[in-house]
Amino acid sequence: MIKLAVLFVAAVILGTLGKKPGYQAKLKRYNKICRPICGPGQLCSESQLSKMKASKEIRCTRLQKQLVAVNDVCQDWTEWSTCSKQCGGGEQTRSRSCQDVLSVKSVYQEEETQTCNTQACPVNGGYTPFTPWSSCSASCGVGTRTRTRSCTNPAPANGGENCQGPSSQTESCKISECPVNGGYTPFTPWSSCSASCGVGTRTRTRSCTNPAPANGGENCQGPSSQTESCKIRECPVNGG
Repeated sequence: MIKLAVLFVAAVILGTLGKKPGYQAKLKRYNKICRPICGPGQLCSESQLSKMKASKEIRCTRLQKQLVAVNDVCQDWTEWSTCSKQCGGGEQTRSRSCQDVLSVKSVYQEEETQTCNTQACPVNGGYTPFTPWSSCSASCGVGTRTRTRSCTNPAPANGGENCQGPSSQTESCKISECPVNGGYTPFTPWSSCSASCGVGTRTRTRSCTNPAPANGGENCQGPSSQTESCKIRECPVNGG
């Protein structure tokens, strides 16, 4: 009767007496088989169980598990904790306090863990290094050359941002100066006639500076001057 009174008080304190089906029947068997060895108001320890005969040890162990299953009283679970990661799979936990009605002072914590935020993390795009400069677009004189890079180091994924900045660059280039072939200026006006009367000559010139030949370019083709006959008037002829 003393043993039952202890359990009765524990059950009343926790508000569980008569609320869990099968409690009274299991408790009665437990008191009859196990209490004489383990004592009132507590579960049998492992050392106490080991001292029993094998058949009794098995029965007491089973009964203890059944009593715990129907009689442990637990508070509500706490809210889940903040996930340890914002993405990529983290963990969060929740806990609750429980009390074993077979031992008024036996309070323990239960904890559950679950995975959270399992979605893949955003990956912002990154550029590869620039390629070497391309060949100059002109074999002589001013041309252009380009170099490129790709947004694959890494490529943006899972809503990550695209690469910032241009994917290509262009600049001017010059391998060498181009050859410049010479070109003549227009002819100058004709010079004065070399004779004040009768037949004379006059000339006009031009220079190979339009443009001047450069960088191995060809000289001007054709004469740089022209000469032609001219006559201002007939010369006087004295009679004889």
